[in-house]
Amino acid sequence: MAITTGLLGAVSLAASEFYVAPGGDGNNPGTIDLPFASIGQGQQAAAAGDTVWLRGGDNCSRAGDLDHADAGDGGHNVHWRSKACVKLNSA
Repeated sequence: MAITTGLLGAVSLAASEFYVAPGGDGNNPGTIDLPFASIGQGQQAAAAGDTVWLRGGDNCSRAGDLDHADAGDGGHNVHWRSKACVKLNSA
């Protein structure tokens, strides 16, 4: 989706999708083929309107890593999703 803003031209409002997987890497860009290694990386990358997919397996997280601040703001949520069973481990 793009909005034309007169002098500024078109501004993209497209949401991003990021992926976290137990076999991911800390240097990956968070794509489906090159997922992040940790939930924290998904937190850092995601902005309001984005979706972070947690891929199946054990995803390490410390107690309190996810809270209301990770839900986005301004009426635009960050969506946390999984297509498979995800076990969050306390680290």
